[in-house]
Amino acid sequence: MKKFLIAALCLALSVSAANAQWHRGWGYHSYGNSGGLLGGLVGGVIGGVIGGAISRAPAPQYVPDAASVQWCVDHFRSYNPQTGFYVGYDNQFHRCP
Repeated sequence: MKKFLIAALCLALSVSAANAQWHRGWGYHSYGNSGGLLGGLVGGVIGGVIGGAISRAPAPQYVPDAASVQWCVDHFRSYNPQTGFYVGYDNQFHRCP
């Protein structure tokens, strides 16, 4: 989900910079389209910085109470108490309630 948001932010920045040369009734000016290229580069750099910061952020720790852990252990053979996830019949990881 984070990668989608970063890509959407980069796209929005590049589109807004490319549209900066649009003038009502005249269309794009013929003196250059460097705004789209510049916007794409700026959006890519900003997206890379934001994406790098997000990827280095520490993951939230899962700290369940003892009763929840015991319930999950009793009900799911694949439950991992360190992560709080089990593998369902769909072969996907699910957080145990």
